[in-house]
Amino acid sequence: MMNIIDMHAHFYTCERTADDVKYLLGAGLILPGPEGAIDGLKKFMKQDGIKISVNAPSALSPKQAIETNRMMIKYNETQTNVICLGTLHPGMEDPSEEAAYMASKGIKGVKMHPQVQGFYPDDEAMKKIYKACDDEGLYILLHAGAGSETVYDYDTIKGTPKRISYAVDEFPSLKFVIAHLGGLNMWDEARKYLIGKNIYLDTAYCTIMPDEEVKNIIKLHGADKVLFGSDFPWIRQADIKALIERCVPDEGKRELIFHKNAEKLLGL
Repeated sequence: MMNIIDMHAHFYTCERTADDVKYLLGAGLILPGPEGAIDGLKKFMKQDGIKISVNAPSALSPKQAIETNRMMIKYNETQTNVICLGTLHPGMEDPSEEAAYMASKGIKGVKMHPQVQGFYPDDEAMKKIYKACDDEGLYILLHAGAGSETVYDYDTIKGTPKRISYAVDEFPSLKFVIAHLGGLNMWDEARKYLIGKNIYLDTAYCTIMPDEEVKNIIKLHGADKVLFGSDFPWIRQADIKALIERCVPDEGKRELIFHKNAEKLLGL
């Protein structure tokens, strides 16, 4: 097993739809049974040579956020090679109490998804979440960009690189991890508004990018600020590993992306 830390993976419990589970079972990426989701992740981690995966949940309501966090804390008490983040919701009146609780239980960061959770990254309601995470030393993993389809309606995209840049600029001490190399299918805008800032980018789902695009963004942003991420189970971890090996010929820079940057962020 290589020393690779996947900073953007998922295992699913009750929140997956029947269609999602049917698709994943058909693709062989999830095992049946109540613990199938995490067992599937760990099975493919072993096959793909991944040392640690970081699970990134998100919640559709304030109540679900608290329930999810309690579940993730319990997983962290029993798992050795899967680390669970927590989540918050912009509908929370005061997220600081939940952020403090998560930090006290060893949670390292929070996943937020503009499209799924229905917010814009520069919304006023999000500022309470950013401040709470900043105060507690929690990093924020933020979905960025469009969906996986290459044709989309720009006006429906909530997590645009431009809007994310406003949040990044307003909270300069908060550690941001911006998913999908700055913005799924919006990499021109990512280059304009995010590349080069003091933030991490992850490589989740980036096998849909041309190799030259991946090379360009990593070169411009710096390998010391890029994290290995897959978006498993939607993308095989081995495929992201192969992408980075093709696009980052320098072994030292690959080591930064594969695990050293993650170790620094997670305090490992």
